[in-house]
Amino acid sequence: FFPSVSLAWRIDQENFMKNAEFIDQLKPRFSWGKMGNQAVSLYSYLSSVNTSGYDYSFDGTKYGGAAISALADNTITWEETTSYDAGIDFSAFGNRVLFSADWFLKRTEGILRTVNLPSQVGDLSGPKSNVGVVDNKGIELSLTLRDSWGDFSAGISGNFSYTRNEIVDLNGETEINGRLICKEGYPINSIYGYKALGLFRSDEEIAGAPRQTFGDIAPGDIRYANVSDRNNKNTVDRDDRTVIGNVIPRYTYGLNIAMQYKGFDLSMLIQGVGKVNAIYTGDAVWALYNAGKMQRWHMDYWTPQNPGASYPRLIADSSHNNFQNSSFWVYDASYVRLKNAQLGYTLPERLTRKIWIQKLRLYVS
Repeated sequence: FFPSVSLAWRIDQENFMKNAEFIDQLKPRFSWGKMGNQAVSLYSYLSSVNTSGYDYSFDGTKYGGAAISALADNTITWEETTSYDAGIDFSAFGNRVLFSADWFLKRTEGILRTVNLPSQVGDLSGPKSNVGVVDNKGIELSLTLRDSWGDFSAGISGNFSYTRNEIVDLNGETEINGRLICKEGYPINSIYGYKALGLFRSDEEIAGAPRQTFGDIAPGDIRYANVSDRNNKNTVDRDDRTVIGNVIPRYTYGLNIAMQYKGFDLSMLIQGVGKVNAIYTGDAVWALYNAGKMQRWHMDYWTPQNPGASYPRLIADSSHNNFQNSSFWVYDASYVRLKNAQLGYTLPERLTRKIWIQKLRLYVS
């Protein structure tokens, strides 16, 4: 059962707004609703019996066997998303100005995740259960301005959204998948690794820093922060991994520009995202990693003659300190790009009619 309800108030149509003739629309609105995700594998609530690979010997004779290899949760149900939205629509001056704003919260509960089980229970795969709760909340804004002056007309439309993704509940579990982590209080699939503090520049810096546990450390190697310092051991190890980046953009925005003068027209679409990261590994960032590949910026690597280098010393051991997943290899993935631009000219009808053409437009994009 997934109900929804919405409410809006056309304030511009009330009697007390009659004198505000420049306002075309003023409408606050509120909505609440639920949706279900039925993308659940059939019979997920039942434990299946596997008849392959479970043969056994009885009195010297081989017999076919069967066993349950994965547990099931018989209370499994659909994921459920509850949406809250409060917004306002405004337009004025003959729809020359249009503005809308929304605050939203989408909470998805009962997210289906595989529950891991200890091998002591018979090396069974864990069941899929409704264990996750995730929030997406933020604001969305849009503004359009348009007008014309004689033969010239122009319009500009912009939109902006801020969204914060957060795992609210994961039943106390933490799921690590390579360089990504799902952990309560953080966005889904946050980047996970060591916090880099730059490069060691001397033996004295190495001696005064927490012990780094990945190989023989020398000047020019990446220095990691001792984040946890459990048991005061003053050592950087796997316990010191932490969230070092976010792969879900916090901001998205766009800008659409259109202009026209007599037969000429110009349009542009600009789009971008902000506060988002990417982590690179392999020959994307590591010098000589694959078949000796090397980028120009790898040439600024640390040597005793180049102690202020931006890139670590060259080393061939892929298990070494310098090859760990760390913030040293996390980059700002924000961007703004001109996605499309088009300039066109429409020939006057008085010319095209002479050659039996109703409309002819030339453009470059």
